[in-house]
Amino acid sequence: MRRVRIVGLLMLLAACGRGAETTTTTGPAPSTTTTTSTTIAATTSVPATGWRVVDVAADDVLNVRAGPGVAYGIVHTLAPDATGIEITGNVAGIGSSMWVELLIPGGTGWANARFLEPVDPAERTVVENELARAGSFATGGPWEVTGVPSNDVLNVRLGPGVSYSIVDAFAPDATGIVSTRDVARIEGSTWLRVVTDMGGTGWSSGSFLRSGSAGIRASSAPCDPAAAGYSLSGVLGQRAAAGTARTVTGLDWAAHQVGGVECERFVVSLGSGSMGRATVRHQSDFIHIDLPDVIQVRPEATDLGITGGLGLGAWVVRSASGDGHLFVNFHLDGDAFALVTFRQRPAQVVVDIIPGIGPPSSILRPVVGDFLVLGRTLSLPAGTQSYPFEVFGYARTFEATVVVRATSGGAPVVLGYTDAAGSGSASEFATTAADWVDTWGEFRFRITSGPTGSLTQLFVGEQDPRTGADLGVTTQFVAS
Repeated sequence: MRRVRIVGLLMLLAACGRGAETTTTTGPAPSTTTTTSTTIAATTSVPATGWRVVDVAADDVLNVRAGPGVAYGIVHTLAPDATGIEITGNVAGIGSSMWVELLIPGGTGWANARFLEPVDPAERTVVENELARAGSFATGGPWEVTGVPSNDVLNVRLGPGVSYSIVDAFAPDATGIVSTRDVARIEGSTWLRVVTDMGGTGWSSGSFLRSGSAGIRASSAPCDPAAAGYSLSGVLGQRAAAGTARTVTGLDWAAHQVGGVECERFVVSLGSGSMGRATVRHQSDFIHIDLPDVIQVRPEATDLGITGGLGLGAWVVRSASGDGHLFVNFHLDGDAFALVTFRQRPAQVVVDIIPGIGPPSSILRPVVGDFLVLGRTLSLPAGTQSYPFEVFGYARTFEATVVVRATSGGAPVVLGYTDAAGSGSASEFATTAADWVDTWGEFRFRITSGPTGSLTQLFVGEQDPRTGADLGVTTQFVAS
């Protein structure tokens, strides 16, 4: 009889990027939070031989893959009448299927247990019981890292077990980690398929994960319009301490009626790390959330459209500053008081807004296009622009090139301008945004001179390389 190998001691892999992978069968280090780790028996016997292929057509084969599940490549095949198959005792639950690890020439591989059966039916029960030891790890989380030294990380691997390559890692204080409900038992330890901050998946050792918090949702955690601290302008909140959160993983908004008062909540979620440096400023027309430690964003979290509220929309933007960090601008559709709260585990910035005292016309709304947003319209509700004035926005134009063109009455007009590359005078010029591939890129330029007393149309965007058509937004202004 072949016996499943049981890990009998705690193995915290050293720092220098190796990370924590396995532990004793008695669970993670002691904590004030109840852990979901499961104590397993000292030995579990699994037969060395006696499994055979079943329910595979005579002209077909049973694929053996590099890992549990059809996402892994085929490394071996078994004939439809193969017998005498030896399993290692490692087992995984992938969706509703059970996969077992087999011995194959030159190593091991994984096959769907639906097409395998032991000579003795009791032997399947042994394997099923081993998978059941994963227990509550199959619930999907959320989880938080535990038992990993502050100078180390919890590795995320391509497959369950230390033989697979590292594809990502969680900080030692990470929380809000969710999993896919896929689990595996590898040499007596539980592994689970987790979702990384960028939305991919990989496998981490359950010995270093315990039940954690998922953070709040704007829809299920109403704001309080009677809370102290709402402001119409200025710095709403600031954090100077560094943290480990590096990724914008979600934007969330919801409107509530609390005590007859409209109250809206906007939440920026920052992944599994701890809350780091941040400054939140009320700019009258929008809430600016500067995140100096955050450098990446999930593809599905780059912007959020809002209708029917004081909030108009939000954009995650790569800063044009030298370090290229991210900020979030939450634009308003009306005058509003705002209040900010920082949440630590998991890291979230929560902005609550309630109606202000000014008329809606006092707000300079953004000019929104498919691939470019002007941060403020240049059409002032009263009065005129005065040279010089600044134009800013966010773009996802091709190769981050932003074309600016000025006309008046259909004819080109010359503007003086200054941007990060220098100064010049032209009716058409190009500036550059800070990003276009991963998220919106910030661009800024100043109009230093131009026509006075007449209406000037300003196109900002790009040209379709196939048709030459303008793709962007147009605003207009009168300058003095």
